[in-house]
Amino acid sequence: MKRRSLGVVMSVVVLFVAAWGWAGIPGTDLWEPSLARTPGQNGSQWYATVWIHNPGTEAAQVTVIVRDHSNMSPMRQTVTVNAGETMKLGDVFQDLFGLSQAVGALRFQSTRKVVVSARSYNLTAAGLADSQGQFVAGMPLQLAIGSGEKTSIPGITQPADGSFRSNFALVETAGGTANVQVTLYDRDGVQVATKTYTLSPYEPMQVSLHAFDSGATVDGGRMDVEVLSGSGKVLTFASMVGNGTVSQDPSTLEMEYELTQGSGGSGDITAVNAGAGLAGGGTSGDVTLSVANNGIISAMINDGAVHTADLANGAVTSAKISGSGASNGQVLKFNGSAVTWSADEQGGLTLPYEGTVSAATQPAFAITNTGTNAAILASGVVLGLRGESDSGTGILGRCNSSSGCTGVDGSASAHSGTSRGVYGIAYSPDGYGVEGYNDSTTGDAIAVYGSTNSSSGTAVRGWASRPSGVNYGVLGKSESSSGVGVRGESPYTGVSGAASGTSGTTYGVFGWATSPDGVGVMGNNNSNGWGADGVLGETLGGGGSGGVHGRAHTSGAAGVLAENDAGGFAFWGSSTTGIGIKVKAGGSHLAELWDIDAGNLRWYVSKTGEVYADGSFHSGGADFAEMYPANGELAPGTVVGIGTDGKLEPATAQRAGAVMGVVSAKPTIVGGAAMEVEGNRGKVAVAILGIVDVRASAASGPIEPGDLLCAGSEPGTAEKAVWAYPGTIIGKALEALPSGAGTIRMLVTLR
Repeated sequence: MKRRSLGVVMSVVVLFVAAWGWAGIPGTDLWEPSLARTPGQNGSQWYATVWIHNPGTEAAQVTVIVRDHSNMSPMRQTVTVNAGETMKLGDVFQDLFGLSQAVGALRFQSTRKVVVSARSYNLTAAGLADSQGQFVAGMPLQLAIGSGEKTSIPGITQPADGSFRSNFALVETAGGTANVQVTLYDRDGVQVATKTYTLSPYEPMQVSLHAFDSGATVDGGRMDVEVLSGSGKVLTFASMVGNGTVSQDPSTLEMEYELTQGSGGSGDITAVNAGAGLAGGGTSGDVTLSVANNGIISAMINDGAVHTADLANGAVTSAKISGSGASNGQVLKFNGSAVTWSADEQGGLTLPYEGTVSAATQPAFAITNTGTNAAILASGVVLGLRGESDSGTGILGRCNSSSGCTGVDGSASAHSGTSRGVYGIAYSPDGYGVEGYNDSTTGDAIAVYGSTNSSSGTAVRGWASRPSGVNYGVLGKSESSSGVGVRGESPYTGVSGAASGTSGTTYGVFGWATSPDGVGVMGNNNSNGWGADGVLGETLGGGGSGGVHGRAHTSGAAGVLAENDAGGFAFWGSSTTGIGIKVKAGGSHLAELWDIDAGNLRWYVSKTGEVYADGSFHSGGADFAEMYPANGELAPGTVVGIGTDGKLEPATAQRAGAVMGVVSAKPTIVGGAAMEVEGNRGKVAVAILGIVDVRASAASGPIEPGDLLCAGSEPGTAEKAVWAYPGTIIGKALEALPSGAGTIRMLVTLR
């Protein structure tokens, strides 16, 4: 048999709970499964008192929720219980919720751990001192049993002589549906009766043993409660009540549960021994292991495991390189399988080398490679190859092959730092650091070609390092009337411009045109698919920045001009989480809409926020509503009135004159609304004119179209007005409700 267990962390709590059951367990989510303020059997009149104790050192905000039926929007009130305070709610349903009659569960959700106790008692004519009652402590949410779990309640008593009666309570606590089987056994464990109940989310239920099985008799038996299926979880307890005409004395019968505690592991450590290459160890106390002298041998190091980063600067010196087996003039070389001492076959050239020669017809240094690799490979930490000339060309590379070759190939193989494959410097104001020239008049003739293999690299980069003046990182010119000064081509981004300055007026891409028909920057997308943009602007800046910024300097020009010569939009604003279109203006009108055919002004918003339209306003709603403060959440269709604190609450027949209107689901016009969402928190839209859906009941008689309606006996509902005092009529029925309760259409006419 699987029963609900409560894990205990502190030993103090273990002792407390072992002695007292679940009474007095502090928690932040506690339940009283069944309390009432209602008449009972044999002339009894039941009330409920609640005590909330805060054992902590800081104030607790406790929200008390009424669960009188399966209700996803129940009544709730929040109270503050100061540190060390015990708050008493003598008549909890009347004091906290203004309910004259109620049966159900109470839930206590707190910001701090609190202890909740309740007394459910029969108030006799002699007063509180002669009342009979039972104490029920707040049950922690963790005790609720779920699918496949079972608990027992011992002491169920309802003998054949009728001296006692019993009942039991169930409440769903997890917001799911639970199918619950309740089985009654006598003292010998023989089954007497069984029945299955289905609880809706948060639904409380109290069942007498007579209603469970009218012929069942038992004296000190037990009841098993098992959740058969569903996602819900259930708390339960039972009561045994004296059946006399005077006593009516109830006793609480608690549900069974088990305490569980974690346990540590097993085993021990008797010694720590040093393995290969280690020193130290021991059999007791603090033990230290360290690397032994000469403990690391070559067998412990994987091939290629020691890299440059693993060696200190200067760690490998000539003194650490053995000259054994070498002879004078030999150098270390790789022979294809190992590094060995071998003869220096190059000879004659000792580095560093510097020489001077005057040769008018021959190059100072010439190397020819008839193979397929480079004639010269130069590599360096800063520069791979550097060429200088006082009047000619620093480096000249030629390629004579028609099948494709490279005149100059510069490679910077370093994987970090600022390295350059080819670096050119010029000191003349008319000179070029690097110049590329292609003499071909046909084909895809490229003067300078840059290529990069890095996913974040730059094929060609121009840098104007002077921090002032008009200079250009890259300047592209074309003398052709149909040519392009600079063209970028990519499957994704053709041209990307970045202005890295963090202050001043900077431009990622700057284009200008001096022709009256010219365009400073033009973007063209030849695709006819969805999402094809001619110009895309993006920004990561804060307020005041824009993905695309347009500026005009004359009164007749537009900062951004949008045109569409087809049937689509001229301008489209879209934002995933923000505002689609935001307009600011300093003139008399903030925004205007014009008819392009007639050239007429059809709609505008003035600088003071007034809206003018040359036509009618159409809306899907059908009523005029006002935003008004309310006590808690109020569902659309609820008939509301003005509470004693001046805020809205469900209207009742007892205070029919305080009725104000109906909570609107979709008003046409809303008055009293704040410009910001935060300003409307705690308010609801109350329809005071127009047509709305209203919750109605036929309790005072069938409702026919045209009947006047007033606040009903069920809080928040409307009924047929059988009397009509001034200020009590809320509207006129537009639909019929022959019986029961439902939602109908109503014309709001307060009078």
